[in-house]
Amino acid sequence: MQGMTEAVLDAVRFEGSAEQAGPTDLAMLAETVGADLEAMGHDVAFTPSPPMVCICRTPEIRRALRNIVDNAVRYGTRARLTIENDASTAHIHVDDDGEGIPDDQLARVFEPFVRLEESRNRDTGGYGLGLSIARMIARGHGGDVCLSNLSKGGLRATLSLPLA
Repeated sequence: MQGMTEAVLDAVRFEGSAEQAGPTDLAMLAETVGADLEAMGHDVAFTPSPPMVCICRTPEIRRALRNIVDNAVRYGTRARLTIENDASTAHIHVDDDGEGIPDDQLARVFEPFVRLEESRNRDTGGYGLGLSIARMIARGHGGDVCLSNLSKGGLRATLSLPLA
């Protein structure tokens, strides 16, 4: 119960953040998040990329990306991070090797407290807030988080943010 309460409070804190936004190199941030999880023993790989700068509240974007990568290593064994951009948006892709998510559930997993892993065991799943928080943070920065199943199996989560 304490863990769930802390997760809810974290979500509320991000809604009302007063931290000032500043320039952040998303490629460096993605590499750092990946390296941190790799140092904890998770199978995470990052494909190097040129710098991509976004104006954001860095701790919040780090939290959003960390939630996404945590899901990838928890449910998909490993995470592969790549980053690309179009004219105005950076896209951080996190691919995993899991089973993916049924197409009719892709939108539902962004709802608070929704977990597709139904055991309610804290060791096999969280509280169903990670993707909700990640999307809330991304949208608060003018971006989004989207999910898609990969044709070869696995899931792709994409964190998209406007470039500076």
